[in-house]
Amino acid sequence: MALLLASALLIPAVAALPGSAAQSLAPVREVRGPSAAAFAPRGAFAFVSTFEDLQADGWRALEGSFTVQNRPSYAGEPSLVSSAGDHPQLDLATRGIVVGQPFLSIQGEIHTGPGASGFIGLGASGAPVLLIGVGGGQIWAGPGVTHLSDLGPVPRGTAQPPGWTYVTANVYRVNGANSTAAKWRMDVFVDQTAFPATVGLSVPAAGRYTEALILTTAGQVAYTDYILTTYEIAEALNDQFAPNPSDGYGQGSGVLVTLLPHFDTLSGTIRLANWNVPRTGILSVQINAMNPGGADYATCHGFFQLGVDLDPNGHIAPWYVPKACNPFYFQESQIGVVSSGFPSPPGTVLTLTIERVPALQEIVFTLIDHNVSAPDARWTATIPYTGPAFVAAYTQIEWQSSSKVPVSRYFFNGSFANLRITGGNLSVPVRLGPEYMIPFAVGVPPSWNFFYYERSVGGYAQVG
Repeated sequence: MALLLASALLIPAVAALPGSAAQSLAPVREVRGPSAAAFAPRGAFAFVSTFEDLQADGWRALEGSFTVQNRPSYAGEPSLVSSAGDHPQLDLATRGIVVGQPFLSIQGEIHTGPGASGFIGLGASGAPVLLIGVGGGQIWAGPGVTHLSDLGPVPRGTAQPPGWTYVTANVYRVNGANSTAAKWRMDVFVDQTAFPATVGLSVPAAGRYTEALILTTAGQVAYTDYILTTYEIAEALNDQFAPNPSDGYGQGSGVLVTLLPHFDTLSGTIRLANWNVPRTGILSVQINAMNPGGADYATCHGFFQLGVDLDPNGHIAPWYVPKACNPFYFQESQIGVVSSGFPSPPGTVLTLTIERVPALQEIVFTLIDHNVSAPDARWTATIPYTGPAFVAAYTQIEWQSSSKVPVSRYFFNGSFANLRITGGNLSVPVRLGPEYMIPFAVGVPPSWNFFYYERSVGGYAQVG
């Protein structure tokens, strides 16, 4: 449960998840991105394309045509299906994309048919300036179709659904701020973020990007979960920061595209289908709510957490963070003591709620386990609080790098749902949608996958 700073993302050593009130909450609006926000850093943006509604999500065909359909399906998510005939099939999107940014993250899921090859990337006036893709059983990346580097074979035995390959990259400017002196590089990850497939790959024209791009050069290819953003999605483990492996969705702790409207309560539901871990205090899930200070900076002030450790023999140990990023186990009497928890059967459902109560000048943490009986069914703690409303939220699952057991020996199968915010400036509850809930993946091994964020359930599946 040690404090950990990963690329400006503050991560105490416990895994992340949503909290939710179990009751139905009348009308629910949805946060869909900067238009719903109170604040956005200069130039920050997130273009998120999941095709959940079977719509084109802002994509248009420049060459050939595409369809959006239910198959091939990425774990239930629809996809954009493209076929190249005598000529490549090219699609572009510009909605909400801000040009001229010095750092970008890009990700996508790619499914290639026999003899097919396809790429996600960036374009400038209809021409590729950056491509990452799959073809001939290999991973390819580079500045254009005639300048591609072979990054090796498509990985086998990963947690991705059969036939799908997950690619993500960080694209960044180096050696000068002006267009004549600047050089552009790309670090690419495939089916994991524990280590990059390549670092510093030259993409000299990437800084001229004006659009998101999907390019099919042969056969039939399906694409989904395309995200282009100024928010850093992937981070490898490294000796300088030594972050614990973790992943999740949302924003805050200094990594922002937008702030949420002021709210008082963050809630969500977690289903713990099954888990197996080597020892106590190694794997955990949590939800995080932040006030303006905690949202804008990687700091332990204005940063509030609620979660559970997933322990051996079907045990879970609930905890919260009252201050200074130090977790406090509900069953213990002092900070620093790790609880062994209590038995909770596979398939258990938890609801988690972090609530600011301005009238009482306090924050209340509540965790309910719906599959056990008293005294373990409900856990509540209250801390004094006179600060401002919350403006940011994210979820997280995390495993400890201090464990001597390889991460591939860990296992967790679960799902998170009903992530929503209430109170504050909100007249009705607001569901957190995928445009706000941007993914982050720190040192995620090939055996873990957090799938995609589903608008319809306000959550996502996690397996590893």
